[in-house]
Parts: sequence; C-alpha cells; structure tokens
Amino acid sequence: MTGIPVTRHGADHVYREMAVGNTFGATALSSYGGFWLSVGIILTPGGFEIVSTLEKGPGGPAMFYDSFGYFLMVNCRIRSRALSDS
Repeated sequence: MTGIPVTRHGADHVYREMAVGNTFGATALSSYGGFWLSVGIILTPGGFEIVSTLEKGPGGPAMFYDSFGYFLMVNCRIRSRALSDS
C-alpha cells in the first residue's frame, strides 16, 4: 500500500503552491510532486498493473527492477542537469 500515499503526497505538492499563488514554489514543487506522482503510479497495485505486467514478462521480476532502476537513473540525471544549468 505504498503507491496510493506516495501519489497523494505528490499531488499535494503540485496543487498546494498553485493554490496560494507562489510561482517559485509551484514551479519547483511541481517537478518534485510530478516525480512522486509517477513513482506512486508505478507502485500502485491493482489499478495500473505496471509491476505485475513487467514481472510476467520474459525477464521475470528482474525486468521490473531493471526498468525501475533505469527510470530512477534518468530522473536523477534530468534533475542534476537542470540544477547545474541554472
């Protein structure tokens, strides 16, 4: 049951700062909240079936771990690149 709370946490970050009109907070926390929304969607059991679909593939459970690791590496690279360019 980690996917649903993580998704809720991400959505909260995205909408909270937009509601108060804080432009910097909305921009910065939208990226942070969007990351947690995507992690929550991946980890939600039953509804999206991302984990179970990847585990049923030819690589077995290792296929999910490989693709999730790649997802995290790409996100970390995008974030570190965005921070170094500014």
